[in-house]
Amino acid sequence: MIRLVETKDIDQLIPLVKAFYDESLSKYGFPMSEEVVKATIEHHIKNESGLVLEIDNKVVGTIAGQFVELMGSGQKVFQEVIWYVLPEYRKYGLKLFDETEEHCKRIGMSAIIMGYMGNLNCEKMDRFYKRHGYEPLEVQWIKKL
Repeated sequence: MIRLVETKDIDQLIPLVKAFYDESLSKYGFPMSEEVVKATIEHHIKNESGLVLEIDNKVVGTIAGQFVELMGSGQKVFQEVIWYVLPEYRKYGLKLFDETEEHCKRIGMSAIIMGYMGNLNCEKMDRFYKRHGYEPLEVQWIKKL
């Protein structure tokens, strides 16, 4: 089942976000704070900006983001900040992705901005997004200060 994030999901989402951090962000040295994760999840609940993938009453995946107004046009877009599915459930990740697009259409978003971590298979991710109608927007680089 794919649905909006609810308060009851917080305890199950914290280890999921930790797994995302361990897999994708740990090499950059950013610590994960459970308090920040809880506050962020509560923000997604309030704004209906996060979905979960639930199988057998267990949250096994999530997509969440921010609703942003584009400077200049004021159009509202969904900017993804996390898309993570536990490895053993990744075959369901596309359903979560597709439902996120449908949710964004229902609530009036004019576009979706998706990204991926630089330590992933960039060529594979590029092919995935192009196959689903996405175009490259920008490349980001990071330097710890």
